[in-house]
Amino acid sequence: MGHKHEIQNQTLKRLAERVLDGDVVFFVGAGFSIDSEGNSTHRMMRRLVLRLLAMAAETEARGITTGRELLGDFVRKFHLDPGNLLARAKDPMKARLRWLTVKGLGKRGASQAIDSDEALENDAFEIAPYFSRACTDPKEVALIQQLMRSLGEWPLQRLGSEYYEVNDWFCRAFERLLHLGAMDENSLRGIGIREEEYRQEMNAFLTALGDQPDPAPFTPIRRWLLPGSGSKGGGLDRRVAGKILFLETLGFSDRRVMGGEPAASELATVARSYHERLLSRHHVLARFAREGWCPTVITTNFDLLIEGAYRLAGFSRGEESAHSMPEQVTQELGHDARRQREEKRLDPEFPQTLVSGFDVVASAGEFLKKAKAFRTAVVVKIHGCAARYTRLLQTFEHAWESQRENVTAAGSDLQFSCQAELEDCVRSLVFTYREIQHWRGDTWAADYLRTILRTRTVVFCGYSVRDPVIHDTFRGAFEEMARINRFESAERASEPKPELAPLYFMGTEGDCAFHSEAVLEAATEAVGEKNLALAEHPNRISFAYRGGKFPDLDDVFRWLQHLIWRNRQTESVRGHLARVSALLALQARNKRRPRTELDLITKRFEDLAQLETSLEGESPYGNFGISVSSRRARALFAKHVAWTERFHVSLLREFACVEDVRRLRMPHLQVAAMRHHQWYFPAMENPGWTCWAVVVELALRSVGEMLNCDVKAAECARPTVFFCPREASERFSPPWALTIQFAGAERVAAPPQILGAPERRIIWELEATDVPWPVSEVQQDSRSEGSFATRSLENRANDDGIIKMRAPSAALLWDWAVRSVDRILDDKTRLELTTFVGARWIAAKESESPMP
Repeated sequence: MGHKHEIQNQTLKRLAERVLDGDVVFFVGAGFSIDSEGNSTHRMMRRLVLRLLAMAAETEARGITTGRELLGDFVRKFHLDPGNLLARAKDPMKARLRWLTVKGLGKRGASQAIDSDEALENDAFEIAPYFSRACTDPKEVALIQQLMRSLGEWPLQRLGSEYYEVNDWFCRAFERLLHLGAMDENSLRGIGIREEEYRQEMNAFLTALGDQPDPAPFTPIRRWLLPGSGSKGGGLDRRVAGKILFLETLGFSDRRVMGGEPAASELATVARSYHERLLSRHHVLARFAREGWCPTVITTNFDLLIEGAYRLAGFSRGEESAHSMPEQVTQELGHDARRQREEKRLDPEFPQTLVSGFDVVASAGEFLKKAKAFRTAVVVKIHGCAARYTRLLQTFEHAWESQRENVTAAGSDLQFSCQAELEDCVRSLVFTYREIQHWRGDTWAADYLRTILRTRTVVFCGYSVRDPVIHDTFRGAFEEMARINRFESAERASEPKPELAPLYFMGTEGDCAFHSEAVLEAATEAVGEKNLALAEHPNRISFAYRGGKFPDLDDVFRWLQHLIWRNRQTESVRGHLARVSALLALQARNKRRPRTELDLITKRFEDLAQLETSLEGESPYGNFGISVSSRRARALFAKHVAWTERFHVSLLREFACVEDVRRLRMPHLQVAAMRHHQWYFPAMENPGWTCWAVVVELALRSVGEMLNCDVKAAECARPTVFFCPREASERFSPPWALTIQFAGAERVAAPPQILGAPERRIIWELEATDVPWPVSEVQQDSRSEGSFATRSLENRANDDGIIKMRAPSAALLWDWAVRSVDRILDDKTRLELTTFVGARWIAAKESESPMP
């Protein structure tokens, strides 16, 4: 097991190098976001089934048999009868018990198993008492009994294996039910009452079983979906109306389901709208895009999670959110809508970086207009986007309501224009079997994918490659490359190197399905290599489910980010350390020893980066499975990644705050917004700052060694570390914290929040002239009256437990970073540590006297 994880560590190292070279495009599938959105196939199928049941029951109550006939067709067409499904189960006995449990009859024990399908069927449908409050009509109960078959584990698995075909059937069924002659507004109200009652009953079953209940009520069926509803041209196209009802059933326009407002003008609104749905993996993708390493992300998902992470990372919104409604619609809707539209054009004036904006491409027109944008990150949604659909749906609904209230030729033309846009958008969303077969009639997505495959390295995340058309597109492109390489490439080396394949696959542990393996093998042959071993492909990266053993998908992305950051920091130290040291008035020291100290810092950091990923350094990947449990592995993991994930990211953010205030010559509110959210300053943007941040880390680690403490990056919006005593007598002593912050835009009564309860809090403050660090050797221990009075260090610490002071000089940090650690400290070093890290007990420790 340990060997396997060491191989995976090497795989991630190779991938980190490719990301740093700007060669990687992440291809994100449904499994990437299912932990946040919860839109599993089971949940979607349950909602579709319950709405179909409600519509069938309502039509049956009105004497129309169409709904009942559709239910029977659904069960027969997808082989959902219990006898058929259970006969094919690997363990029929366990399958029968699970069937009963999902039906809400989980009281039967294993010794009370049912011996025949007939007995099973008779027992499984004894559910009328559970619906006694909602169901009084025997015909309605019969419909429920018939369709409850589709809510069991095995039926849902069956439906999930034919996802696109099932979606196609539901769209057609909804189309047919909407266009029944007896369907009217009263019918829609009756359907709404029934489906909510059914949903509550289903949630009661799921809650009793410990499963996740459905969080969102059904969106009411809109009146304009019915034929002859007053729309110009006779209403929406029949197939479009059926598909809209399908999308609304899934909760496509419901924020409780899709969630998030990435186009909001305030970052605080963006953050609140996601309700902690954004995970580490989303933030890592956003940071890679901010760096310019991975400016393009391709996804088959419709959700808005990636866009939310991009906004919080500091990207400005693209053209899509600025033009939320057509000009004609905003004129019709009045002044408020126009004002809101203008507000959406305004983005916070954050410091500009090389890649500052992002756009979403979800259609052929958007691809032609936006995909060529320079210095703009792009999220390519090849199956469509929920935000675009929701926006056009709201626009059409506003136009329809306005036209009903005031029927004019202009209003009718406006409604017809909005209707055409909505119909085009709905047709472009890939959900059904026919749509996935023909790429929606568009060629842009297929051609774009082929170009990416031929020129870049693709990383699949949460995507099974089972879609037949996409699978064929990938294999076809790689096979074409393989044919060309056979004729044009030089003779291949004797030892094959399948790791050179321009494709990586992130999947759950043990998931070596045919589809992903076939594409990996094709990618290997495309570069003239072969995977001769029978083991897993070396470019496969495994992870566990979230909340399980180490590593899960978030762990994989965080470790990948850590490796990339360490590589980038190493490059910055090698190329920029001499220049930065000169800028910080360290020239005299470098003249005495021109290269000694520079080489010492470079080597020390390279050794640190190497130790973090080696067996000797207790790498969470290398040691896992040998002598380290999942709990211990996560502790080691957090110890390593916290430096790059939190400390260095927040330190560069503080430098950017200082620089921005100095540029504007005044503090401003955006500093608070930058600190409060996940605003990210790229390490690539200023290699000098990145280089000096390494010196700061090495200096703090040296201080920890001198004080016999472990130094750990703390969870805080500003760069903070904990100093934790190592000695046995101090093992349970609370740590003390050191924070570095810019003091020019902060309320005195609002110290930075920190996760934990340190014994003491010390804050090094940077001023507007300190970019990236104070140069002066003279330390100021006072401020003007009203902010920090001229008091001693001890007196200031006693007031609120927080010691604030000017950050030490660059020369002093440099001395700490290059210092060889000794157990005995000289007087000068003791004084420095006492002054800047509050270590008043050093002398007492050296004399073995008790601490004060």
